[in-house]
Amino acid sequence: MQRVSVDHYENFPVASVLCPAPLRAPIVAIYWFARTADDIADEGEARPEERLRQLARYRAELLDYCARSANPVGRLLLHLHGVAEPAALRQSDAICSALQLINFWQDLSVDTPRGRFDFDHLLLGTGYDIDLSRRPELANLVDDIALWSDRFVAPEGEADASLGRYPYLGRAFEFTEKVPGSAPHLANIHVFNNGAVPSLGPICNGITGLKYGVPRMVAALTKGLFLDDADRHYAELMAYDEVHFRADNLEK
Repeated sequence: MQRVSVDHYENFPVASVLCPAPLRAPIVAIYWFARTADDIADEGEARPEERLRQLARYRAELLDYCARSANPVGRLLLHLHGVAEPAALRQSDAICSALQLINFWQDLSVDTPRGRFDFDHLLLGTGYDIDLSRRPELANLVDDIALWSDRFVAPEGEADASLGRYPYLGRAFEFTEKVPGSAPHLANIHVFNNGAVPSLGPICNGITGLKYGVPRMVAALTKGLFLDDADRHYAELMAYDEVHFRADNLEK
């Protein structure tokens, strides 16, 4: 019987005495099949490109390392025990897939411009993509809305097309015109979400910023509504002529 190394840091009991004697050799073969693929991906000093080439060559034997690296092992063990019921195969696939995912997640490394970092866990966000043309309610307005790319030219080597697609907002979170005077109605549309960050900072897209952003938005809307009716307010004030008291009627 082929000897199995037990000095690997990820090793576990293989083909132990708990397995029926006739099945131990096939189990060892299955283990080495999976162990080899795992070592190609994790061990040694090979560059990522070389690891990918080695895995590609090994993929024909392993079928699909990403999606089926563990499931075939479980199915082979079931076959050795004479189990072939569809329900058992599905349950085996679920368990083996879970174990494979756990193996991926327990050793997490991320390559960055500052080198490789190891983590216990990593939270990933999808981020934002600003594209006003994808909003149907803005379809008739988008050509008139000023963007950051219309107002700001980044220094050489620092340009970011995604930032250039953000709207260039006014102090009240309102859209501004690409061509001044061409679309004054845009001032009535306010943007209180992540799209306002380049113009006004992180005061409208997170809990910690809302204490600053909400009062500013309320003040801006209130001021805007008052100024919209300013002429009427002034006219009513000047036309007010109701007499409340007369000086000549005051008691001496």
